[in-house]
Amino acid sequence: MAVKAIQPPNPLEKAKNGDGPVLIDPEVLDRAEKAVEKLTEDYSVWAREDIDGLRLALSQIRTEPKNTGATIAEIYRRALDLKGQGGGFGYDLITSVGDLLTRFMEARETVSERDCQIIEAHIDAMQAVINQDIKGSGGRIGKQIVAGLRELVIDPAA
Repeated sequence: MAVKAIQPPNPLEKAKNGDGPVLIDPEVLDRAEKAVEKLTEDYSVWAREDIDGLRLALSQIRTEPKNTGATIAEIYRRALDLKGQGGGFGYDLITSVGDLLTRFMEARETVSERDCQIIEAHIDAMQAVINQDIKGSGGRIGKQIVAGLRELVIDPAA
């Protein structure tokens, strides 16, 4: 049986070009594109705040072990935020690292010092991506980073 892919029409693209039943005002479109650009510029500031929050939470786990449950939840929440937002702003590598960190943190109720080192490796990777303004997947180096972190998440005893 042959499979045929069907590409649905994109009415927004037609409206943007003036070919569709609805015409988008070019000024409105320009303002929207500039607003998205501004959000993209601001993303690195937000990401830094989340990364700093991850680092603070990790420090709290190491120094205040009795609050570990809430701190684990904080790490998970911040990693989930980074994961969810990264790709939308062109930082696909942040999304990949955030995904691995959320997987690592899922259902975790305690953390060992080795776990803390794994969490720290993820935080350091995200910090490097933002500091170096690495957009996209990071190419060959990005693949190596993700592969190395994946090994830690899948087999933390390694």
